[in-house]
Amino acid sequence: MMLEKKATDFIDELSSAKPVPGGGGACAAVGALAAALGMMVGNLTVGKKRYADVEEEIKGALARLKELKNRLIELTDKDAECFEPLSRAYGLPRETQEEKAHKERVLEKALYEASIVPLELMETIIEVMECLKLLEEKGIHAAVVDMYCIKPLDKAAIVKAASGAKAVLTVEEHAPFGGLGSMVSQVVGSECPRKVVNLALPDAPVITGTSKEVFDHYGLNAEGIAKKAMELL
Repeated sequence: MMLEKKATDFIDELSSAKPVPGGGGACAAVGALAAALGMMVGNLTVGKKRYADVEEEIKGALARLKELKNRLIELTDKDAECFEPLSRAYGLPRETQEEKAHKERVLEKALYEASIVPLELMETIIEVMECLKLLEEKGIHAAVVDMYCIKPLDKAAIVKAASGAKAVLTVEEHAPFGGLGSMVSQVVGSECPRKVVNLALPDAPVITGTSKEVFDHYGLNAEGIAKKAMELL
C-alpha cells in the first residue's frame, strides 16, 4: 500500500517523474490525514461532561470518519492502479491507421477508468468535511500547527496558537530533549504560560521497523496523540 511507505519515501516518489503516486494519490492521502485529525478531536471529546449532550452525535461522526479514512487510504492505491494503464496508453504507437484506432480505444477506456477515482475522492472528502463541520458546530476545536523547522523557530505561530488554547501538545519524531518540544516549552513559558506536554521518541535506542511500526509502538499515531491530548483536558 502507498501509505505503508515511509512518509519521506512517499513524498520523494510523489516529487519524482514517476507516473504514480500523483495528484490523486496525494489528495487521498491528505484527505485521510484530515479524517484522522477529525477523529483525534472526536476522541478528545467523548467522555467529557461538557459535551455529554452531543456525545452520541460525536460517536456517530467518529464512526463515519473512521470509515472515510480507511476508504481514502484505499483510494490512494486505487488511483495509482487506475492511472498506470493510462500512462502506458499514452505511449502506444500511432503510426498506422490500425495503431491509431487501437490507441484511441485503449485511451478511451483508460481515461474513463482513471476518471472514476477522482470522482470518488471528491465525494468521500466532501463527507469528511461534513463530519468536521459537525464537530465544529458542537463547539469542539483543536488547532494544528505544522512546525516544518525549528531553526529559525516561528515563535509568532507558537504564541498565536498557544494563546487560544488550554494546553499545548507537541509531537515529534525526535528524542524529548533539545528538539521541538523543548523549544516550544521555552517560548510558551516566557510568552503565554500554558501546560506543555511533549510526545516524542524515547531518549534511548528505539525499536527497528517501518515508520508506522515505530510510531504505533511509541504512541505517535492518531490514537496515541488523542489519548495524550485527552489527559491534558
